Amino acid sequence: MARVTKDADVRRDELLDVALDLCMTVGFESASVEQITTAAGVAKGTFYHYFASKQELLLQLVDRFGEDLLGYLETAMKDVEGDAVQRLLALTGLSAAWKVERLQSTMAYVPFLYKEENLTLRTKLYSAWMARTRPLLLEIVEQGAREGTFDVADPDATTDIVLSIWFDFANRLWEERVMAAADDASSMDVLMRGVSAMWVAQERILGAPQGSLHVHIDPRALDGAREMFRDTVNGTDRVVDQDGGHR
Repeated sequence: MARVTKDADVRRDELLDVALDLCMTVGFESASVEQITTAAGVAKGTFYHYFASKQELLLQLVDRFGEDLLGYLETAMKDVEGDAVQRLLALTGLSAAWKVERLQSTMAYVPFLYKEENLTLRTKLYSAWMARTRPLLLEIVEQGAREGTFDVADPDATTDIVLSIWFDFANRLWEERVMAAADDASSMDVLMRGVSAMWVAQERILGAPQGSLHVHIDPRALDGAREMFRDTVNGTDRVVDQDGGHR
């Protein structure tokens, strides 16, 4: 029987899928190359053919997460109609809903990304995601300027300012304020106040009607943020116990 050779991208994605499953159960740090190759049914040589190291595999996992989200948003926004306020709310709402539906995998990435030694990696990823998000947001800001929904003098500059809020401020909020909180209850209070301030600032920068940019936060997202705070601050990987719960 002839040996079946899989396409390189297919094999790579299979390895990433197996690695993600392990990371969601035993955690990034505990998932070893040997566990990944055993679960995937391949030799270690195959792993190192696609990834120079475990660190590179983790980088590609997080990068794929961002690429999948942004690809989804680019497709979904083509069918979204309405004025600029409605379309901006749709963009942020679609992004939030996509993450909530994949909450377990989202939670698996955060403790890894926010390790001190991964600052360079996080900065690189966020820069790439900002560049990919910019055309989506710029189109909405330009629409708002044309129709008068937004009061902006320079859509390009305004887009960059809003993007800095979405990425830089959100990153600082989590890293410098949420993670510095004394416990998970106070961390969620800091998070909610920070998100509220972010939307008020965004509204004013865009010159949108007061109170028009307000997003309801899914309780499941708050529960996930609370658990991510515990995992990140405690420096522990999540382990699934026998009844399926986290401990």
